[in-house]
Amino acid sequence: MTSRAKTVLVIVAHADDMEFMAGGTIARMTDMGYAIREVIATNNERGTLEPEWSLQFTAEARREEARRGARALGVDAEIEFLGYEDGRLSETPLNELRERCMRAIRRVRPDVLFTWDPFAPYENHQDHRAVAWAAMEAASFSHLPLYHPEHRDAGLEP
Repeated sequence: MTSRAKTVLVIVAHADDMEFMAGGTIARMTDMGYAIREVIATNNERGTLEPEWSLQFTAEARREEARRGARALGVDAEIEFLGYEDGRLSETPLNELRERCMRAIRRVRPDVLFTWDPFAPYENHQDHRAVAWAAMEAASFSHLPLYHPEHRDAGLEP
């Protein structure tokens, strides 16, 4: 009997979060044959010190950096970009962001979930805090069928 490869889902706010948060661990997991999937919540359009870069150029550059960073760690899957505005994720209703995270969890059905720590006392970026709470709650509730029953219409079972 062959066992299936373990699947890891990484839900983060920004294009460089996976690499900074758990790059060594993700690289080791890819070496061990784990399938890695990444969801990035924001467009990353403000993360630059270059004043001449436009928001659109910065977002495009960050998407490409995310792809290259993931490949450097051995991740060969496409990244899902949710497209929320960088630096304003806490203004997104928690239920909305949680639904998007729950949808990813139900689609990927991961064995392991990486995200920011919702209980970190000194996390200074509101985008990280928003993703942490939404992803944690999504993981906690994704097995309950009456949370977003419309997902079942899309083939996404609890």
